[in-house]
Amino acid sequence: MADNTTLNSGAGGDVIATDDIGGIKHQRVKVEFGVDGQASDVANSNPLPTFDRHDGRTLVQFYATGVAAGATGAETAVPLTKAGTLGAAPPAAAASLVPPSGKRFRITSLTFATRGNATATAQVTTFNIRVNAGGVVATTSPGILLQVRLATPATALAWDRLTISFEDDGPELVGDAALQWGITANAVFVTNAPTWDVLITGYEFT
Repeated sequence: MADNTTLNSGAGGDVIATDDIGGIKHQRVKVEFGVDGQASDVANSNPLPTFDRHDGRTLVQFYATGVAAGATGAETAVPLTKAGTLGAAPPAAAASLVPPSGKRFRITSLTFATRGNATATAQVTTFNIRVNAGGVVATTSPGILLQVRLATPATALAWDRLTISFEDDGPELVGDAALQWGITANAVFVTNAPTWDVLITGYEFT
């Protein structure tokens, strides 16, 4: 069979472009775009519009190291420091963080770690990522995005740690000048509190 097809061949109708592949006609269709009532052909000089999902993407890291646990069972804020730009000092650590207004913060990986006391004491720590859509995050903020539990035995300076990698599909926080987020944790132990480390990586974009 030949390429192209005549519509209503008995009356000499319009010819549409087709490609004959093994006796099967496949219609050829030009790519166009536009609002209702308009159509623009795609060309090198008139490319198909695309939306950059990660426009203005900036890599960011938040960290806390050697944060002392509060009293046993007490929910305690874990202030995070946002890594500074190369050659610049980072800003002060904060217990409640605000994504830049008009941008999104997407988390790509999380690392939580807890270190037992030098005086051997078993302990269990629960970490929470808390989100408050309307303001400052507190240790009692009900919005928990993620919760992780780690534990160490009664061994001096024992470590337990967990890393979660989301790659490019992690949780996303939208900066609207109101939403804030932060980390809280509580450790249960008899005596001799542990310390905590946190590392959060991701990127901000519009």
